[in-house]
Amino acid sequence: MSTDLKSYLVAVATQPDLYSEFVLDPRGAAERAGLSADDVAILLSRDQNLIYTSLRGEPTP
Repeated sequence: MSTDLKSYLVAVATQPDLYSEFVLDPRGAAERAGLSADDVAILLSRDQNLIYTSLRGEPTP
């Protein structure tokens, strides 16, 4: 499971400033948060199934 991705998504959902930063610059915000390149790619794909798969700890394509 990508703990970093899960933690980041929780933070974006609960911290208005972080949410605003993400809306304005999703890639930059995710990279500044320290997400791995794979997690950034998964998040920016906006593919709900891919994101859920990653959060469940299953291998992603």
